[in-house]
Amino acid sequence: MKTISVVIPVYNEGENIERMYKELSAVFAGALSGYQMEVIFSDNCSTDDSYARIQRLSEEDRRVKGIRLSRNFGYQANILTGYMNAGGDAVVQMDADGEDPPEVLPRLVEAWERGYQVVYGVRIKRQESWWMQVQRKVFYRVLNRIASVNLVPGAGDFRLLDRVVVETLCRRFQERNPYLRGLTSYIGHKQTGVPYERGRRWKGESKFSYVAYMRLAWDAITSFSHVPLKCVSAVGFVMAGMAVAGFVFYLGLFLAGRVEAKGFTTLILVILFLSGTQLLCLGILGEYIDRIFDEVKARPRSIVTESCGFEKEVQSA
Repeated sequence: MKTISVVIPVYNEGENIERMYKELSAVFAGALSGYQMEVIFSDNCSTDDSYARIQRLSEEDRRVKGIRLSRNFGYQANILTGYMNAGGDAVVQMDADGEDPPEVLPRLVEAWERGYQVVYGVRIKRQESWWMQVQRKVFYRVLNRIASVNLVPGAGDFRLLDRVVVETLCRRFQERNPYLRGLTSYIGHKQTGVPYERGRRWKGESKFSYVAYMRLAWDAITSFSHVPLKCVSAVGFVMAGMAVAGFVFYLGLFLAGRVEAKGFTTLILVILFLSGTQLLCLGILGEYIDRIFDEVKARPRSIVTESCGFEKEVQSA
């Protein structure tokens, strides 16, 4: 019997954990009764009772396993830690808040059985503000134009990966700041999407702030695109051209005796503009250098401090 591992990253989601377990159990008792279930809750050092609830479920059901990280290492590292300790023939990643309905799982598994090694959920409808939806659409269109990978608009982290893809992702890529959506697309293999409607979270509030979304978006851009660096070069070239043109123009005025001591405001504005442009370019360069610095340090992406339900040694990412 094939095993389907369900990796669920957790951060202060104690009030949703039991419901997620019950709904997954119902799915595997029904439409997926021909498969063995493995549920891995990866706790990103929650400050509530999330891990205590996971431990209780693990004691009641040996199919439930838990991981607790020593601190909050971020969403992507938490997911990757779950992947590294999943033992299924296929691994599904979904959030603990219930926005990705567990009843969609049979459709992902069905596509996997047809030969697809990456099956991602494509959100055709989601319960969020129109402003956030517009920003998401713009981001994916921009990223697909400038990046070396193609990300399907509406496809998030709710996906199924074949064991071959999981092994490649965990063993061959050692990036300190992984962007898993991009890496999954970069790996290739046979991929497809399954449309679904994303609902509202069951209880509580989202732990992913707007700033965290922006940081994730910037990680995606700097991981898979050199365009920002090329833009810096282009800005430098344009500024240099403008400086040469201005030098020639004012030299002509000087030789013609038409240079006047006016234009103080213009001079200040030009200085402010050039200074701002230089700082922006330095900031973009600094972001790439920061990623290089993280790679050189080669620190672990996560550290597991506790685990439950596993028969083998749990790995940190």
